[in-house]
Amino acid sequence: MLFQFEGAAADAASMAAASGVRFSSALSLARRVFESYIVGELRHTGLFRGISEASMREIAPLFKLEEVGVANAVIFDDGDEADRCYVLLLGSVQVRRGATVLASLRAHDRANPQDSYPLFGEQAMLDSKPRMASVVTAEPCKLLALPRHAFQPFLGLVPDIRRRLQRTSEMRKAHAAAHDAAHAAAAQNAALLDRAASSRALGEAAERRAGDSAQRRDGEARGLMRQRTGGVLVAASDEQQDAAATLLQARTRGNATRRALANRKTANRQVPIRGRPTDWAQE
Repeated sequence: MLFQFEGAAADAASMAAASGVRFSSALSLARRVFESYIVGELRHTGLFRGISEASMREIAPLFKLEEVGVANAVIFDDGDEADRCYVLLLGSVQVRRGATVLASLRAHDRANPQDSYPLFGEQAMLDSKPRMASVVTAEPCKLLALPRHAFQPFLGLVPDIRRRLQRTSEMRKAHAAAHDAAHAAAAQNAALLDRAASSRALGEAAERRAGDSAQRRDGEARGLMRQRTGGVLVAASDEQQDAAATLLQARTRGNATRRALANRKTANRQVPIRGRPTDWAQE
């Protein structure tokens, strides 16, 4: 939209010059086009909503158009003297204190149109104090600059400017808090998803380890069964494994029975008959 204004102003100046109008008159015409554009745009923002068109036409000439053609350009720095405030017409800026980004401002806020064309740098002028933060362009920008000498006339044309600025600041903080909360919730969800993925990976690894352990135990059991069955290979099917286990149990019981009979026979041979001397050598 600003490009449309610039084109219209240039066309107006060219037409006036082509018509033989003096250059000063052409500039005056271009200036009126510029002011009409400013009035039309700013009247719909939260800061200037409700101000009469007549007052807006007195406010518009107080501003000067400035352009910053690159990103990361410092508009003003922390500690600087407050010599002007700005309305952001095009682009975006960051409010910083040191390496911390305190806020990001965009000329056109689609989610909250009433926050479009934000005013910044005015608080230091209201308080007559140095800047308390830096403002740096995030991309090429176009701004309306309100110099200090025009600040008091501006306040006179907007008598409740402090209330308007406070309301705008509160709305900006509320939107920033909502944005931060949404960002924090998204980060928390991402962290939960990462933890869930890690837990799933750990569970799968545990299952693999359990499977490997079960396979090792099964292999050890098969090897032990081969030894106890005299090298009989236990087949893979359940029925054949049951048969092999039954055979192993039968052999175990048979061995136990033979050991019990041998122990009993040995015991009977060693018990002496009462009343009769025992001569082991004669037997």
